[in-house]
Amino acid sequence: MAQKSNCKTRHNTHKSYGRILMSNSLTSTHLTIIAIAAVTAGIGFFDYMIFVYLNDVLSELFFIGQSHDWFYEMQLIGLFVLSCLAMPLGGFLIGEYADDEGRKPAFGLSVMAMGVFTFIIGLLPTDAHIGVLASFLFILAKLGQGMAFGGLIPTIWVYLSERLPNKSLGLGLGVVTASSLFAVLLLLFLVLGLENYLSNDDIMLFGWRIPFLLGGAVCAVLYLFVRRFSETPVFLRLNTNHDDKALSIHTLENQNVTENSSKESISFYALIQKRLAIFLPAITLSWLTASLFVVLVILLPDLISTNFILDESVLNLGVIIGITFMIIGCVVYGFMADFANTAQVMLFGGIFFILQILLFFGHLTGGGELILVFFALLGFSSGIMAVAPMIIIRLFPTRIRATYTCVVYNIAFALISTLLPFILGFVSFYFRLMPAMYLVLAVGATVFISFYAYHIPQIKNDNYTD
Repeated sequence: MAQKSNCKTRHNTHKSYGRILMSNSLTSTHLTIIAIAAVTAGIGFFDYMIFVYLNDVLSELFFIGQSHDWFYEMQLIGLFVLSCLAMPLGGFLIGEYADDEGRKPAFGLSVMAMGVFTFIIGLLPTDAHIGVLASFLFILAKLGQGMAFGGLIPTIWVYLSERLPNKSLGLGLGVVTASSLFAVLLLLFLVLGLENYLSNDDIMLFGWRIPFLLGGAVCAVLYLFVRRFSETPVFLRLNTNHDDKALSIHTLENQNVTENSSKESISFYALIQKRLAIFLPAITLSWLTASLFVVLVILLPDLISTNFILDESVLNLGVIIGITFMIIGCVVYGFMADFANTAQVMLFGGIFFILQILLFFGHLTGGGELILVFFALLGFSSGIMAVAPMIIIRLFPTRIRATYTCVVYNIAFALISTLLPFILGFVSFYFRLMPAMYLVLAVGATVFISFYAYHIPQIKNDNYTD
């Protein structure tokens, strides 16, 4: 009798999950989730990018006692370690936690950790107070922040992919990507405001702390909202012994990586060895996302000013216009991906971007009278980066989705953000069109991947029941 009652309870539970999963339209709850996820992703990029925009100030505050050569050596090693170790390590740990304990607690953990470490940096004593110990504490806090950031963005992707209706996933991810770019734009304006309204002494005394304390405080508020989220129906279904119908490339091979019931049986080495077809498109798409962000948002102004003749005020305005249209492009491309095959959007969007990058640098070489227009077109076309997460998260089955999405994304982002500035800076000194050639290569590889991704089923995924 008890067994019959348990079966009935399990059946009712499955039916309730099914009703949740069958929702095919955006509700106020979905819109709230998108809004909170977007602001969270934005503040994550805001916190992480403060070091980039206040690099000179922070270097003087925390490494003032070091010699010039030692400072740059320490900076390079620190950037390499923080990017190549902290982000992938943090992504792996938080991704594992998300696959074991749930998407919601991992989401909350990454937000809370991001806020705590950012706030700590804002409260740190400087080299003038405690000497070289300040450098050590700063590196530790930046390491913790990097680990938290490594789990934040992929966890948001996974949470949205399992919580939103299938026909609204592209819009959700597009808004999240756009919010990340918008936060960088806000940070740029905040830093410019500090430089304009505060003296250099005031910035060195307390002004540099404002972005860190602001970012940490916003993370604390967002954590309270994330705590109120419910777990994704997909993860709940997985833990109530539903069949794992995760949409992945395994569908095409007529076999599932999750044939073994225990997660431990799926080793990282075995997946790479036997399922290279999964990791190759995932890494390529992650490479695209990281490259577009690093080159167009961070490196492009310096690359242009170093290798081309363009008025500084025009360049600064063009960068702002480019990022603004990037934001618009992310939302538009995400919206388009909801009503067309994602791979087709990636294919035609990639071709359009390649055309724009060639026109942009061609016009720049010829004098650049209409360069602001081409900044806008280039920015809009780079919104194709918002489509990449839709394909990446569908390549891995539910049981290991968060872990491997985090690992693949963070390896690509860490390597690109660490090595690419030095490589492009060096090669561009001899061949000034190298940034254009690099972006054409990155997007061109993604165009070829889109042919492969075209065969991934588009509509039926694990957000729905039979």
